Amino acid sequence: MAKTKDESLINEFNNAIDKVKAVLRSEEKSKADFLANRTFIGKNWQNEKTSNFLSVVQRALTNFNVLKIAYKKESDLEPILREIEPFAIYHSFSEDWIVVAWCRLRNEYRNFRIDRIKTIVNLPEKFVPHQMTMEEYGEIQRKKYLEVNSLHYKI
Repeated sequence: MAKTKDESLINEFNNAIDKVKAVLRSEEKSKADFLANRTFIGKNWQNEKTSNFLSVVQRALTNFNVLKIAYKKESDLEPILREIEPFAIYHSFSEDWIVVAWCRLRNEYRNFRIDRIKTIVNLPEKFVPHQMTMEEYGEIQRKKYLEVNSLHYKI
């Protein structure tokens, strides 16, 4: 959890750890505390927090709620409002949390970096769970990526 940049996930993780520690015997608790204080995990040394919306996205994904987000890519001057149906979440190689979602504006699956979401509203509207597996999604993305790259190299 030390590597994550999402404050909501860190808070929920710490609350869960506190509950586990509360039921440990004194000796086990002191050993767990000692180990926690002597364990360091890779990057994010500056303790940089870049988002606070992962928990909201997780709840929307499991409850099948539509999210209304203001999303700002680096190239955008202003955030763009979108309604999305969360499909999956992953942690990228660049240490960013990504939500894969059906974008109602673009009418296709899109990836949204959670740290680029400026505002988020969990709408009461439900969506029908997507029946695709992560493997099927990965295959669609692989084909899409290969097509784009093969067109690029033909030019």
